[in-house]
Amino acid sequence: MTELALNDVGQAVSARYLFEALKNAPGFDEDSIGAIWLGAENQLLGQWGLGKKSAFTTSILPDSVGDFLERPSFVFREQRYYGSAPDVDGHRCLILSTAADEELVLRAVQSQARVLQATEMISRLVRDSRSLDAFCQHVVRDIVQSCNFSAGMIWVFDEPKTKLELRGHVGIKREFASCLLELDMTTPSGCIAEIVMASGKSFLESSVDSRLLTREIEAKATYLPAGGVFATPLIADGRVIGVLELVGRAGDYDFEPLCLTLEVLLGSISGSIANLVKIMVYERMASHDALTGLANHRMLHQQLGERLEESKRSGHSVGVLMIDVDHFRAFNEEEGHDTGDEVLKLVAEIIQGSVRPYDLPARYGGEEFTVILPGNSVEEASATAERIRSAVEKTVFVSTSGQPRQITVSIGICSFPADADSVHELIKNADVALYEAKHSGRNRWVIFEQGMDQDGAPIERELEHALDWIPESDRPGSRARSNRLAATLTMLGTAYRLTKSQQSILRALVQLAPIYLRERDENPDSVAKLSSEDGFRVLLPHLLFLEERWDGKGPTGKFGTQIPLLCRMVKAILAYDQARLSGEPTGEFDPNIVNCLLNRAEAA
Repeated sequence: MTELALNDVGQAVSARYLFEALKNAPGFDEDSIGAIWLGAENQLLGQWGLGKKSAFTTSILPDSVGDFLERPSFVFREQRYYGSAPDVDGHRCLILSTAADEELVLRAVQSQARVLQATEMISRLVRDSRSLDAFCQHVVRDIVQSCNFSAGMIWVFDEPKTKLELRGHVGIKREFASCLLELDMTTPSGCIAEIVMASGKSFLESSVDSRLLTREIEAKATYLPAGGVFATPLIADGRVIGVLELVGRAGDYDFEPLCLTLEVLLGSISGSIANLVKIMVYERMASHDALTGLANHRMLHQQLGERLEESKRSGHSVGVLMIDVDHFRAFNEEEGHDTGDEVLKLVAEIIQGSVRPYDLPARYGGEEFTVILPGNSVEEASATAERIRSAVEKTVFVSTSGQPRQITVSIGICSFPADADSVHELIKNADVALYEAKHSGRNRWVIFEQGMDQDGAPIERELEHALDWIPESDRPGSRARSNRLAATLTMLGTAYRLTKSQQSILRALVQLAPIYLRERDENPDSVAKLSSEDGFRVLLPHLLFLEERWDGKGPTGKFGTQIPLLCRMVKAILAYDQARLSGEPTGEFDPNIVNCLLNRAEAA
C-alpha cells in the first residue's frame, strides 16, 4: 500500500518539486529523512538531509535499476529509498528514510501532492473565472476536495454595506450556511471570520474543541466530523478584502502544516477576487440604482422578462407591486432634495427588508418602486404589499429641522398571467391599480381589476405628482375647493364634452391655480423649476395664461380662443366660487362659460 501510494504521488509531482518541498518543509529531522534528486542520466543534481550522509552513490543504480523500475522502493545499507516515476524531464527523486519515519515521509509527500493539486486547480480558475460567486465556490470546492478537508467557506467584504458576504461554501450544513450569509462588521457576533477580518491575522487551531467559538459553530456546522480550523485574511492592495476558512477532518494530523503551505496560494486568490469585485461593481453600476442600491429600470425589465418566460414553462404566477411614496414632491420642496433622497433610501431599505431573498425590488424612477414576486398570485402579493405599507407607515422620519414627518406609500398589485400577458401590460396594469390606490385616499394597496380606467391612468399619475407639489398647509383648503366645485366641474365637462383626461386636468387646475399664482409671486425661483417636472407637463400650458383676458388686454395680448379652453374655464370657475361673476360682460372671462355657470346657479 505504501509503495503504491508513493508511486501514484510521484507520477503527479515533478522530481524537483518533491525535492524542494521536502527540503523546505518544517519539522523534519535531517538525521533520519533525506532526498536525492537525479537527472535523466542518473546524474546527481541535489542532496538533502539523510541523502548527504548516506552511502548512496550513482554506482548502485545499474545493479538495482531493474528492480527500481519494477518496484517504487528498495533498501540499501539499512535505508529505504522511495523513488518517483520519471517526470516530463526524465528526472527522479529518491526519498530516504529510516524505518521509524517511513509513515511520516509518506504523509509529507501526500500532503505536498494535495497542495500541488489545489494549486493547479486554482491556477486554472484564476485564468478562466468571470464571476465572483462562481470563482469563490470553485476555490473552496477545489481546496476542500484536493486537500481532503471537511469543509470550507469564503467571505468577501462588501465595503458600502460593511458586511462580510458568504460567496462560497462546501461541506456546511444548510441551517448554518444561512446564518453565516452576511456578517455585519459594525455589530460583530464574534465568529472566527469576523475576528480575522477585523484583525487581519490568521487563526489556526488543531481542534475545533479547543475554543468555545469553534465548538459552537465549526464543530456543529460540518457534515463530516471536524478536526482543525484555519481562517486567514485575503489581502489585496494592502487591504483585507475577505476571509477564507477551512475545517479539517478529525484525525488529519497534516492539517496544520498543510494550511500553512496553502497560505502561499492566497496572493493569487486575493488578486483574482479583487479584480472580480471591481468587475462586479461596474456591472452593478450598470444594473442598479446608485441612490438606493436597488435594481434599476433596465434590470427590472430584463428580470421581469426572464421571470415571465419561466412562468410560461412552470405554470406559476408572477406578482408585481408598483409602489409610490405619497406626497413626495411636496416633501422634496419643503425639506429639500437631500432630505428627499434620505426618504427614498429609507423606503428602499424597508422594501428590501420586507421581501424574500429571491424577489426583486427595483427603483422604477423618481419616487416609484417596483417589486417582482416570482410564484405569487395577487392574493399572495397583497400580503407582501401590506407588509411594506405597514412598515413604512410605522416608520417615523425626523427631518433636518428636527420635525417628525409621516411617510406613507400607495401600492398597485397585478399578476401574470391572470391580469396581463406581457411585460408591458403587467407594468401598465399594476400602474393602473396604483393610480386607484392614490385616487381613493393613498396609504393603501389596490389589486388590479379589469374595467379600471386604463386610458386615464398615465395622465392621472402625472397630475398626482403635480398635486404633491402643493404645500402641506394649503392641502385642506385645496381639497375643500375641489369638493365644493365637483358638481360644477362635472356639469362643464358634460356641456363641453371634455374627455376624461381634460376633466382630470381641469380638476387639478382648480386645486392648483391659486397656489401657483401666489408662489409665482413669492417664490419665483421655485416655480421656475416646475417646467422640468413631469407632473406639470400637461398643466403649464394652462397655468401660464391664467392672467390673460378674453378681450386681449392681458400680459401677452392673447384673446378669445387663443387662450386654452381649460385655462378660460378655470378662471371663470374660480371667480364663480368667489361670487365674482355677473351677467354683465367685463371682457375678462369667456362669456359662453360665464353663461353656462350662471345658468347652472339659477337652476340650482
